[in-house]
Amino acid sequence: MKKPDKTKEQRMEESEKLQNRDAAERRLLEEALRERDERIRLAVEGTDDGIWDWDVKSGEIVLNDHWKRMLGYDPKDAEFDFKWWEKSVLPEDFPVFEQALNAYLEGREKYYELEYRIKTKAGVWKWIWARGVCVAYDDEGKPLRLIGTHRDITERKQIETELREHRDNLEELLEERTAEKEKLINELKERIKELDCVYRISEYRTLPNISLEELLDKVVSLLPQAWKYPEAACARIAFGNMVFETKNFAKSKWLQSADIRIDKEILGVVEVGYLQEKPELGEGPFLNEERKLLSTIAEQLGKAIQHDELEKYQRLSAKILELLNRPSEMGSQIHDILLIIKQFSNFEAVGIRLREGEDFPYYEASGFPVAFLAAERNLCAKSDRGELIRDSEGNAVLECMCGNVICGRTDPSQYFFYRGR
Repeated sequence: MKKPDKTKEQRMEESEKLQNRDAAERRLLEEALRERDERIRLAVEGTDDGIWDWDVKSGEIVLNDHWKRMLGYDPKDAEFDFKWWEKSVLPEDFPVFEQALNAYLEGREKYYELEYRIKTKAGVWKWIWARGVCVAYDDEGKPLRLIGTHRDITERKQIETELREHRDNLEELLEERTAEKEKLINELKERIKELDCVYRISEYRTLPNISLEELLDKVVSLLPQAWKYPEAACARIAFGNMVFETKNFAKSKWLQSADIRIDKEILGVVEVGYLQEKPELGEGPFLNEERKLLSTIAEQLGKAIQHDELEKYQRLSAKILELLNRPSEMGSQIHDILLIIKQFSNFEAVGIRLREGEDFPYYEASGFPVAFLAAERNLCAKSDRGELIRDSEGNAVLECMCGNVICGRTDPSQYFFYRGR
């Protein structure tokens, strides 16, 4: 028997329900994105980077507190726009600044990145390393909004200048010194080797598009040359499940090591050793300055790892913002966002849960076995009679790892949790 056609009122009611549900789902996703952006902001505040957000059409620029403090401004200062930004650039550097920005905006360059000097509130010039990416375009594909970072590299520039001066003066110094001062010259050579090592690691970190794996591989190859006996030296860097070694690396009883730390948490180690016995110096066959050098390198690698994590979050954020700016259905957006998260995290399986009443069922998932999804779709614990189990405060009890995270039942001592991140 043919079912009667739905009335106009029934169709309108169903349409309104669908719209309300889509609106509710969008609000939940927007709230999740806001929470994620706040976590990213907190992570950024703990680094050396300032964040800027530029509305290309209006010229308005939004700066985070760290950016303002970097240039001596009060966090409450709010009078910033693109004209102010242009006037703050050192006139000598302005052509390079303008050329790099226009090349990116016009699509002639894939990345916006450069180093230039900018004036602080006190009138002092600071070197900054600027990077940015477009996260919104108009219908013609022209940039509407850019976000990016500024890093104060004044100290690094000073080190570069000092290093160049050391190199320029080395030949003159060697000619002037006599045989009685050969020891001093050799010590200066060692210091220059150490400075050169630190400088080159800093230089590697600024290479565009260098991955963390490529950085660690370059650094481990560089280390033996910075030690007193490079022909007998070997090196090893371990971080997480990644290990990088020189081709001649072998465990030795003449070994120096320094922990790689982030927020006092040990995440890896840097090791330099000798494969042959050498004369006693300061710390066994190692110079006291080499201990300081190794600690400095471990500290730099910790910052590089932390910055790599931040950049991944920034790229993920930009990708998600780009998706949200596309005209598409909510379900399609969440599906695409899930795939991006899976790509950036390198996880085999990921899922997005959205709140539904007191439960948090999977809205979208990828990589999980069908049986797992069927068993773990809902988090609310139920009794044998199918009734929700509640705690002493009347809240529904959430099970499995997802339930632990949602309820804050995390233990940083366990390997699947990260302390402070």
